[in-house]
Amino acid sequence: MPELLPLYNITYYLGKRPVRISTESVRSQDYSHFHRHIQLCFVLSGELLHSIDGKEYLQCPGSLAFLPPYSAHTLSTVNSEDTPIIAHIWFHQRFLTDYGYNFFSYKDFLQLEGKRIPLICNFRENADTAKMLVREMINEFEKGSGISYSKTASLIAELLRMSCTESCAAPSKTFLKQVSAVERSVDFIIENHSKKISLDDMSEAAGLPRRSFTTSFKKVTGLTPLNFLISVRLFHAVSLLVYSDILFEEIAAQTGLGDHATLARAFSKYLGMSPTEYRNAHFFSSRHLEQIPIHKRFQWLTEE
Repeated sequence: MPELLPLYNITYYLGKRPVRISTESVRSQDYSHFHRHIQLCFVLSGELLHSIDGKEYLQCPGSLAFLPPYSAHTLSTVNSEDTPIIAHIWFHQRFLTDYGYNFFSYKDFLQLEGKRIPLICNFRENADTAKMLVREMINEFEKGSGISYSKTASLIAELLRMSCTESCAAPSKTFLKQVSAVERSVDFIIENHSKKISLDDMSEAAGLPRRSFTTSFKKVTGLTPLNFLISVRLFHAVSLLVYSDILFEEIAAQTGLGDHATLARAFSKYLGMSPTEYRNAHFFSSRHLEQIPIHKRFQWLTEE
């Protein structure tokens, strides 16, 4: 089986709310996935093997993984008696900027207020303080519509500030222009993924010549434009499989994958199983967990 294609994730949720926080246990290896938004992965208990863009990192309790936009990552358990419990925090780059924090992050330019944010941070003696900040964020998010986004932004900024190390240089203007062009093409792909899209269509949306566009897209996202398009389509197919009962033919049509046969080939090639096997493996567990609030599953999160 070829290397798993990272799956695009979380965009539609963050289109409605600027941040999302969730808590889950990792019982086995998660499929490699991909998303354009920033993600923080904080280990609350247990040990976690975290792969970011193909490089493996071991996370212990009280450690934070910083995933910049366009990163691919996989979570898996290691040989430990404790099942890892992690807090996921997703947000768009503009979330902190909108609340007054000078924040920029793409690939090697991971910084907050001119200081570098490492991909993995072990807070060591400050682990309890970091865990307290994460618990505050979870409690704030549990308020639902009453959530204070400004408070959540300040908590995220403080967590990142604690993880910062040495100072770093600002990204080049050339790189910033490449990022802007790629973002335009990404928006175009997301909005039109169910239609027939050519490489020329994508490069036109980016405002770049075809060759320059392909090079810039690969540099920023780590994927070719066509593989990114497949990623987006597969993500939507996975979502429809897990969270709906609609037929495979309709899923293929809605996601731009054409027909049932093409859908089946894509799942077999990139996920290593058929659409039926994927639905059977994920449908009931996802529906069950959706109905259980975070604090019901992990009551100790609110403990003093």
